[in-house]
Amino acid sequence: MDLSHIKLIALDFDGTLIEPGYVIRAEAVAALRAAADAGVRTATASGRPEDNQRLILEQNGLGAATGIPHALTCDERTVWLLDGDGYRPLAEWNDQVDREWRRLEPLASGLLAEARDDCLRRGVVAEPHVTGGDVFRRGIVDLRFPSVELCAGHGPWLAARVAAVTDELRVTWNWQLLQIILACAGKGNTLAALARAWGLQPREVLAVGDRNNDTSMLDGSAGLTPAAVANAIPEIVDLVRRGGGYVAEGELGAGVAEIVGAVLAARRTPW
Repeated sequence: MDLSHIKLIALDFDGTLIEPGYVIRAEAVAALRAAADAGVRTATASGRPEDNQRLILEQNGLGAATGIPHALTCDERTVWLLDGDGYRPLAEWNDQVDREWRRLEPLASGLLAEARDDCLRRGVVAEPHVTGGDVFRRGIVDLRFPSVELCAGHGPWLAARVAAVTDELRVTWNWQLLQIILACAGKGNTLAALARAWGLQPREVLAVGDRNNDTSMLDGSAGLTPAAVANAIPEIVDLVRRGGGYVAEGELGAGVAEIVGAVLAARRTPW
């Protein structure tokens, strides 16, 4: 596929850029530096909070002090832009989603309580992972299941239940976490907000992911160009291929390095 138009590469964290043990492979780090040298911006696309992302990046020789990545998208809803030796919030967007979450949180919490009760009736114990003030700070209500399989099994049920009640909330699931978030946020809409802030067209953003909670940035609904690493779940691989996207042969950081290399090679190739 032609990747010569790509100006921003947005990377999911867990299962894409991040290896087990919170390690970023050296070849992936080198690829991100090469992208920056070539004028291609990079960003994260993660459900992790901003402070946690910064810590992991810094432990792997990246972060604001190195100028890479150029932005963080956090909790599947907020945008943070590189600014000197730190990251500053994209205030207009972040404030907007914060207001919407405060309006809709009671409904989201009620629907999550229904899901928890349904799990208990089935003999499945699933407990909230994000609690207290973090529910508002991160804009998420969620349940942690004992296994990935149980989480994936309950995801479609809750998604259908939420969709029957409101179109202002959506359900995502990732590993053992089942989440209710804002429909106006999610990884796709959040990356689209970042693209607007930088004057980019959505198709100029290459979104790279591996699991269900990456769907909104890979399914074409936000207009982004999709890609996946080789270890992506089959549903995501199929989604990216149907959208004419790039599926790497390499897994995790090796796949990231391959995808970044393909973008840089396309930019050097005369058409």
